[in-house]
Amino acid sequence: DSRVNTMETKTDHTLYVDATDAIAGRLASYVAKQALLGKNVAVVNAEKALITGKPSSIIAAEIEKREIGSATKGPYFPKQADRLLRRMIRGMLPWKRTTGREAFRRVMCYKGVPEPFKEKHIIKVPAAARNEKSAVRHVTIELLCARAGARS
Repeated sequence: DSRVNTMETKTDHTLYVDATDAIAGRLASYVAKQALLGKNVAVVNAEKALITGKPSSIIAAEIEKREIGSATKGPYFPKQADRLLRRMIRGMLPWKRTTGREAFRRVMCYKGVPEPFKEKHIIKVPAAARNEKSAVRHVTIELLCARAGARS
């Protein structure tokens, strides 16, 4: 079947994306789209992505969000930087449909650059790049997680 062969060639290519100084929402939408197109995506330096806005407001909102629910019933929110970014990417996918769930399986986020990825071609997403106007006030995901109660 020709469709099976084209899917195999689509999914064997992994796209390596660097999240350093990238605006998290724009990065997440780019990664989600690539995953929906059938590419495996590995996001490195997830802890260095930026969330724009007033830092105190962002941290307060994150702490308030984590106080919802209970420890036994949830909802459960990730505390580690790489998992938080992956959850943001999930928000950009049609999670309730099979295509969204399959695309989410193709996305992985990592803190730092893992040893096997060091010799790979890692790209920066131009649309997610920070410029002087868009990210005057921001907080890194690493700092957000640290203030919201993540263990190091």
